[in-house]
Amino acid sequence: MTQPTRSDAPSMDGARVESGSSEERQPISHRTPLELTITVEKIDRFLKEIQRRITLLQYDATNLAIVRAQFASRNARKREL
Repeated sequence: MTQPTRSDAPSMDGARVESGSSEERQPISHRTPLELTITVEKIDRFLKEIQRRITLLQYDATNLAIVRAQFASRNARKREL
């Protein structure tokens, strides 16, 4: 699968603003070309980072459950004494 490049993004070069009548059409050449501010690659990296953080949180939650179980076990042994 090929990755899209910046040149694949649509631009507004030569676009016209259309309002009610054809006499009011004006080229918007004074504007800079419209560019995508976020790319598919950036979205992929963002989602990968979110997945990494979710994995770390799941790992931390598992460790916390183990620590809680150990703590509860120690408290139960102390009560037996």
